Amino acid sequence: MNKKGDVLILVIGLLALFLIATVTYLMLGRTGAKIATFNLQEVKAKEMAETGVAEAVLRLKSDDQSIDHYGELWHGDFIGDEVDNDADRLADSRWLLVKKGDRIIGRYAVLVEDESAKINLNAAGNISRNGYQGIGEGWKVNEISLLALPGINPEIARKTCLERYGANGLPGGGSDDDLDNFSLVVDGIDNDGDGFIDEPGEGVNEPDEFTDAKPRGDDRPFLSPEDFKEVSGVGPEIYEKVKNLIAIFSYDKNLDFNGEPRLNLNQASIIGIKEGLRRSGFTNESQVCQMAVNIRDYQDSDSLPSKDVDSKGNIYYGLEKTPYFNEMEAAPDLEEKWNATVLTFWWSKGEFLELFNPYSQSILIGGWKIDIGNFFSVTLKKDAQIPGGGYYTIGDRLAFWISINFATWPPEVVIIPVLDSTPKGCDQYEEFIGLPILGSELSLFDEKGNTIEATNYGPDFYGKATKQKNDPRMGGLFDWFPGPASPGKQNALFLPEIGLEVNRLNWSGHFLIKNKPFSQVGELGNIHQMREWRTINLWREGNFDLKTQDIFTVSDPTELPVPGRININTAPLPVLTALPFIGIAEAGKIIAGRPYSEIGAVAPKLNFLWGYNLKDDDNDGFIDEDDERELAYRRISNLITVRSNVFRVTVTGQTVEDFNGNGKIEEKEVQAEKKITAIYDRGRKHRKFLSWKIE
Repeated sequence: MNKKGDVLILVIGLLALFLIATVTYLMLGRTGAKIATFNLQEVKAKEMAETGVAEAVLRLKSDDQSIDHYGELWHGDFIGDEVDNDADRLADSRWLLVKKGDRIIGRYAVLVEDESAKINLNAAGNISRNGYQGIGEGWKVNEISLLALPGINPEIARKTCLERYGANGLPGGGSDDDLDNFSLVVDGIDNDGDGFIDEPGEGVNEPDEFTDAKPRGDDRPFLSPEDFKEVSGVGPEIYEKVKNLIAIFSYDKNLDFNGEPRLNLNQASIIGIKEGLRRSGFTNESQVCQMAVNIRDYQDSDSLPSKDVDSKGNIYYGLEKTPYFNEMEAAPDLEEKWNATVLTFWWSKGEFLELFNPYSQSILIGGWKIDIGNFFSVTLKKDAQIPGGGYYTIGDRLAFWISINFATWPPEVVIIPVLDSTPKGCDQYEEFIGLPILGSELSLFDEKGNTIEATNYGPDFYGKATKQKNDPRMGGLFDWFPGPASPGKQNALFLPEIGLEVNRLNWSGHFLIKNKPFSQVGELGNIHQMREWRTINLWREGNFDLKTQDIFTVSDPTELPVPGRININTAPLPVLTALPFIGIAEAGKIIAGRPYSEIGAVAPKLNFLWGYNLKDDDNDGFIDEDDERELAYRRISNLITVRSNVFRVTVTGQTVEDFNGNGKIEEKEVQAEKKITAIYDRGRKHRKFLSWKIE
C-alpha cells in the first residue's frame, strides 16, 4: 500500500514538473516573440529616422549653395510645432507620415541646423590680452568672443581656450609654428588681438597657430560639443544653455557668389585686381584701371605710384602719399587798357603752378621735376618740401608789357620784357614757365625720375579765373574747372561735400594710404574710385561697390577654408553679438535685413550709429567721416559669411500603428522610437558625414 502511494506521488510530481515546463516554454515563446517583434519595430524606427536623414541630405544637395538661409527648403520643408528635436523645450519640427496603402506605419520629424549659425569652439576666442579675450581689427575668427554665450564669464572663456591649447597653454607647439613672425611684426596689423601693432614676437604663438584640422604640439581640439562640459566652470547646467549655440566643425570656403575663388587683396597682381573689379560689376575701363592701381598702392610698401595702361594706350598712376597738381594759371588777366588809339596789356604776367599735399605729414620734393608738355620743364629747389595740408606754388618772373598803336598802319607794336615776380608769395619763381593756353600734359617726377602724376588741364581763357581741381586726386581733362585764383590757399572750388562722404571739416580723413597690407576686406572702403570725393562705398544701399566684399578677401592662403565664420543669414542674436562691435541693436538690424546674398549687403544695415555721434570713433583725429560709418561692418567683414557647408541633421523616427483608424497617432500607438543626430558636410567630396549618433 505504501509502495502504491509513493508511486502515485512520484507520478503526480512528474506531471507537475511537465506542466511547469510546458507553461514556461509557452511563456518564453511568447516573450521571445514579443522581443523579436520589439526588435523589429526598433529596426523599423531606425529606418524611419534614416529616411529623414536622407530627405534632409537630398535637399542640401539640391540647394542653391550661393546663399544659405532658413527660408530654403532644407529648413522650411521640415519646420513645425509638433516635435522638439533639439531638446530646448520648444517644438521645432513636424511629423511626416509613412504609409503602406492607407495604413500609417511610421513617421519621422527632421530638423536641419546650420552649424555656421553657431560659435565654433575650435575657432572663437583667444587669451591674447593679459590671458583673456583680445579684440583688435577683426583680423581672424579668434576675435569672435566666447563671452556672448549664456553663462560664460571671462574665466570660463579663458579656460575654454586653454583646454584646446593643451598642457603648455599655448596655441601650436610653443614657437613660431607657421613661420610668419618675420612678416607679422611689420604688417601694421594687430594680428593677435592684444591691442598692440607690430610688437616684437607678434607672430610667435599667435592664436591662429592653433588649428583643429592639423593640431600642433599638444593642442587638443574639441571633438564634440559635449566636450565643452569638461571645461572647468561649465558643467551640465551651463552646457544646457549653450548646447544649441556651439559647434566644432563649421567652416567657410573663400568662394564668391558664383563659386569662383576669391582674390587676395594683398597678393593679387594689378591684372588680377582688375578682373576682380569687373566681377564686382565695374565696367568702365578707365575706372577699373585707376582703381586697380589705387588698391595696389594703398597696401604696397613703397612710395612709387603703380602704373597701368588701358586698351587705348592711356596710362594710369596709382595714389601714394605724394603731392598733386592742384591749380594753374596759363592765361592770366591781360589788364587791358585803351588810351585813344593805343591798346596796352600784359602777357604772361602771373602764370603759376601749384602742388597740394593733402596728407598730414610733410613731403620732401627737393629736386623733383615738372614737365610742361614737350615745351618747358621746372626743377624744384633742392630743399623744397610741402607741409602737411600745405601748398607749393611756382610763379613766373618774366612778363611782357605790350603796346599796340592803331593810329598808324601797320599798327606800331612795342614789346617790353619785365621781370616781375607774380603772383606774390610763391615758394619758387622761374624765369618763364610757359604754360600753353590751349592746354598741355603736366607730369610730375620725383628726384629719381619716377612718374608721380600725369594730367592735362585743358584750355585756359584769359581773365582772373584759374584752372583748378576740386578733388586733387583726379587727373582727367574734365577734372579741371575755372575758378577764382587762390595760389597758396584752398581752392575756391574745393567742395568735398559733393561726394556725400566727407565735408570741409573732416575731408583729410578721406586721404588714406596705408602702405601696409589690408587687414580686412572691408578696408576697401578707403579706396578712391576715380569719382570726385568718392571711395568704394560700403554704407549706401543698392550699389555694386558692396559686391567687392564677395570677390576679394585677405584670407591667406585663400585656397584653405576658414573655420568658424558666422553665417549672418542664420545666426541667432546671441551668436551675432559675439562679433566685434555688434551689440543687441546692431544684431537686430542684421536679423531684420535677412537674407543677404553677399556679406557686403549687410554693411548699410550697420550704418546708423558710428559716424553720426559727434565722436572720433576710429581714433584718426576726425569726427563722423565716411569710414566711421563703415566701422562696425569693417570689423566683422573677415568673420562672416552667407554660405554654409556643415549642417546638423536631427531626426526622430517612430514606428506606429493607427489602431483606432482616426488618422492621428496618439502616444499609446507609438511602437518604437529612434533618434539620429548626424553632422553632414556637403563641402567635402568624400566621407560627408562627420559624426553619426543613434539614440
